[in-house]
Amino acid sequence: MSEKTELIWVDKNLAKKYNSLKDTTAQYDLIEKIIEKRKIDISCSIEALDEDVLRFKAVSVKHKIELQKALDDQLGKIEKLYDSIWEKEKQIKEKISKVEDLFEPINSKINEIQNKISHISIHNITELVSLIESLKYTDKKTQNILTFLMKNYKEEN
Repeated sequence: MSEKTELIWVDKNLAKKYNSLKDTTAQYDLIEKIIEKRKIDISCSIEALDEDVLRFKAVSVKHKIELQKALDDQLGKIEKLYDSIWEKEKQIKEKISKVEDLFEPINSKINEIQNKISHISIHNITELVSLIESLKYTDKKTQNILTFLMKNYKEEN
């Protein structure tokens, strides 16, 4: 081998074609045809990749649009749900207010009764109960007189 040659690995069919050509010009032409064919193949592959990239981008854009639609749809449903919740809360608050209004007179009566009860002297009640207890030991005539007095007693204003 000379310094101008180099060994390369090639397909056996290509090696047979190359070796069958005796003229170096024909060998160079064969190599140039192969190189041109490979360039065309590479160009076709690049074009196919470019088309694949475009298709991928188109599909990605389509998916993005569909996802955005789904998101918008779900956001709309969530917004409707919140609106219905706020409406229900408003209705519940109105009903609670009505119930509170119904209980207000009862509450004021309870407060009035509590005020009256707080002014009652427990000591006087205790004495009254003791007095009534002692009356059961009195004779029948005294009991009848006390019963008559209690029935006919009228408080003057």
